Amino acid sequence: MKQLSSIEFVILSLVAERPVHGYQVEQMIENRGMRSWTDIGFSSIYHVLRKLQLTGILTSQSESSGVRPTRNVFSLTAKGGDLLHKEVLDRLSTPRPHSVDFDLALSCLPILSEAEIISGLNDYVTALSAQINEVQQKQQIKAKQLEAHVKTLFDHSLQAMNSELAWVSSFAVQMKNQMENDPKDLLKLYYSPSAKEPQILDISPMNFLMIDGHGDPYNNPVYQSAVSALYTLSFTLKFELKKASGTPEYKVFPLQGLWWAKDMNSFIAGEKSAWDWTMMIAQPAWITKEHIDLARKKAAAKVPELTLQQVRFETYAERTVVQLLHIGHYNAEGPNIARLHEYAHKLGYERCGKHHEIYISDPRRTVPEKLKTIIRQPIRKTGA
Repeated sequence: MKQLSSIEFVILSLVAERPVHGYQVEQMIENRGMRSWTDIGFSSIYHVLRKLQLTGILTSQSESSGVRPTRNVFSLTAKGGDLLHKEVLDRLSTPRPHSVDFDLALSCLPILSEAEIISGLNDYVTALSAQINEVQQKQQIKAKQLEAHVKTLFDHSLQAMNSELAWVSSFAVQMKNQMENDPKDLLKLYYSPSAKEPQILDISPMNFLMIDGHGDPYNNPVYQSAVSALYTLSFTLKFELKKASGTPEYKVFPLQGLWWAKDMNSFIAGEKSAWDWTMMIAQPAWITKEHIDLARKKAAAKVPELTLQQVRFETYAERTVVQLLHIGHYNAEGPNIARLHEYAHKLGYERCGKHHEIYISDPRRTVPEKLKTIIRQPIRKTGA
């Protein structure tokens, strides 16, 4: 039967290695990556040390170096040694549940929408990935200095976190598959990032109507004709399907754009005349090529045949992305794009794929300073 709290157990086990003062305990916790699975604040360390001393589990002795103020150095008593021995054996031999917070949330999933569940799971995966990366870095830095039992602690911690990451990622995929046929939920999941903090998530492959072009989109009749063709075909498809019995009602997805240049220096410098682009609108999962072909015939009366023929129906897979909601003029996106790249880099990712924008606002009805645009960048683990 446990007599020590988890915090008391951790601190007592560290003092058992050698006499230490409070700050040394803090350093040991930090250097061994124990922050990833303990919740011990700096002030808590001194509180617990004093408590264990009052109960006769620890003893202390004042130490002065002549330079620093006098510090109390704590050591294990015989009583403390016996208690720690029993606790280690008990904890090693008795399975117990991990933190109940996540399990409690799983038991209450019906309270949330499917989109909220998947968003929460993606946030969990992002945070856990960051923790794993942090522990791995500390393990690599300290590898040659670590004693065998500390290396074992790192290995077990990483194995447990990676197993948890694999399970949560798999569950998130299952949830996404369940809601794949509901555009409303997909809109909430993929197209509702925060404007304050970048978000990393995995995007399932989706089908799009797509058309390619080149050059500055502003005052460009080719660009305007391409966008018009996408909207016309998407709405024609929606209204034709609405006439058919048994077809779900859905909302047309927002316009999206992939942007790049053969010379990326031109892209970074904002030389729009050198840009290439693919404009696209996502389609519900049940839409088929036959549906598209029928809608294309209906839309022929409204869109030039040459432009309509350039529109293709294709699956696009980005997988892992980092995204952020930008509010303001398109030309002011630079700082937020830099934030995205920096955020991903800190978490151990590198860029891959094309710059992606999703236009939530209609520029014809929204003043420039209130335009909402999702800026998205595909990423992968560095070196993968």
